[in-house]
Amino acid sequence: MTGCRNNESIDSLLSAPSLTKEQSSVLQALSKAHSGKTTFIYPTTGSNRSAIRQMDIDNDGNDEAIAFFRDPESGINAHVAVLEPDSSGNYYISSELEGPGDGIASFSLLRDNRMKSVLLIEWSSPSLPFNSFAAYLYEDEALELGMEENCTDLILFDLDSDGEQEFCYTTRLNQDEGYAIKAVKLDDESLRTVTIKRLSRSVSGIKNMIDGILEDGTHAIFVDEITTSGLQTEIFTYSEGALKDAAFGEGFDIPSLTQRPDSDFLTSRRLGKRTCVPSSVPPSTDIDVQAPFTFWYTVNDGNVVLAEVSYAPTSLGICMCLPQEWSRTCTLREKTDGAYAMTVYDGANKDLVTLLVLNVSDDATQYTAEGFALVGNNASSRFYCRFNCSEEESEYIRNNFIILRLGEY
Repeated sequence: MTGCRNNESIDSLLSAPSLTKEQSSVLQALSKAHSGKTTFIYPTTGSNRSAIRQMDIDNDGNDEAIAFFRDPESGINAHVAVLEPDSSGNYYISSELEGPGDGIASFSLLRDNRMKSVLLIEWSSPSLPFNSFAAYLYEDEALELGMEENCTDLILFDLDSDGEQEFCYTTRLNQDEGYAIKAVKLDDESLRTVTIKRLSRSVSGIKNMIDGILEDGTHAIFVDEITTSGLQTEIFTYSEGALKDAAFGEGFDIPSLTQRPDSDFLTSRRLGKRTCVPSSVPPSTDIDVQAPFTFWYTVNDGNVVLAEVSYAPTSLGICMCLPQEWSRTCTLREKTDGAYAMTVYDGANKDLVTLLVLNVSDDATQYTAEGFALVGNNASSRFYCRFNCSEEESEYIRNNFIILRLGEY
């Protein structure tokens, strides 16, 4: 409505988008099979949350359609249907099944180099304590159930770096054994669980699971776990056919180091080219920790290292990504002047970077005269840095200065 064209009527601007020819054909096929009473269901997570997905799932050169819907006459549970195009391009239902829940949490398609495909559907229901996932193989115009289990999170991930994606999911084993993460591979048209890793016994739920990259470039899985005292994180890599702890060197234990209050802000996330875990624990015992500061850790060759530091006094915060060579030596301190948020320094207490936080209405003339340069801003604050380091290092920080927002993973 704020575009450059002014020849559109208000009614046309406010009208719902029209269906494509293919979508109309899908809707007609569903209505014919279900007496016109279908209601579309939309996945609640994922990059594509459409109720109708078009893709070639049997590798015959033609796009099938995958539709998620509910038929109120048959019950509240969600349905999934695969529709094939006929010779005239119209769709017909080739296979349909009813799921165990009344909603769709996520949908993804797993393929291998042999062009076999698996539909991964995470079903949800508010009446059940956990979601459940089901993996379906599609062949000869039929959906065949490959495996299913309760599921708290699911990701597609090239676990063994062989160029083919596997899928990993977290699941509740039972009340006594707690939670585990499992990895499944598609082999010769069948699904095979290749590894199972038990999670910490203190885990009572899963907050978040992502695939990421460690400091040394190794791919890893980050699991943010819910415990009675808040959140903690475990990091796993895959080698020799098994999931293993990413941090095995001397120093901090990752789950203990990353124990923190439960918050959407404090979850593992990609910062620059590496994935980091937040913690309120400083890298050195001689640092007097200030509440607004968060320390972000990653793993390098099995050792836990400091990667970034952030200052988050409000719902909006900032994160300074540090050059890799600082990871083992840099610590953090707060200056007494209220205008200064933090200073990063080396072991000899030589100031390297001083961060300044000003309100958007504050006059920055004094500080720019003292060598501070604007590196970022949001609706309420402006962030300035003064660099006492090499031009290459200061440029790295400028380019990797991140404004964090609550709820963004």
